[in-house]
Amino acid sequence: MIGAVATVVMAVPSFYLAYYSAAVRDVVLLVLGAVLTGWFTQWVWGLVPVYLSERFATQRRGSGVGFGYSSGLFISAWMGLYSIPLYSLFKPIEGDNVWFIAAFWLMVAALLYGIGAFIGPETLGEDLRQVKE
Repeated sequence: MIGAVATVVMAVPSFYLAYYSAAVRDVVLLVLGAVLTGWFTQWVWGLVPVYLSERFATQRRGSGVGFGYSSGLFISAWMGLYSIPLYSLFKPIEGDNVWFIAAFWLMVAALLYGIGAFIGPETLGEDLRQVKE
């Protein structure tokens, strides 16, 4: 949950820093922007397989984790089509560049992740062999 909130808060600054530093050709800022973007886009997602494995009963754990982890493709596979109308909507913010659209999609993904983490049951201290669906 904390990771989702941090990702939403830092999405725009980290993507803008990467865009701006590339525009002004500042290598130090570009590395900083890339590190921030990488940090806030990747570290939260490492927890997803662990969380998903706690959500399914032992008999269905492999299928549940596989489906849950791969189901992000149902949304992201169509991202190019979703982004076309967003380009004209966000053009006053980003001009001819698409850095804000990327930050927007990162915020949407983090919000979905955060909602799932918030409404899902807490399994801390439970025997995972006894998890019920």
